[in-house]
Amino acid sequence: MRLNVEEMNFLAALDTATKDAAVQEILSSLPYLESKELEEIAERVLLKLDTMSEDEFTALDLDIYREDRSHE
Repeated sequence: MRLNVEEMNFLAALDTATKDAAVQEILSSLPYLESKELEEIAERVLLKLDTMSEDEFTALDLDIYREDRSHE
């Protein structure tokens, strides 16, 4: 499963040193998400990460999404 733009943006805001680190950060942030939309994105990302290998995760290019955030 491929991540869409919303999901990539969500993931880019997290610790993505490893897939497990990203999963743990999502799980720990779930109670603090401020909108139903963010909760839904987080849940979709978790489902997709579950099917992804560590190599596939490492191959994700999140830099462009991080650069977009630095201009806000």
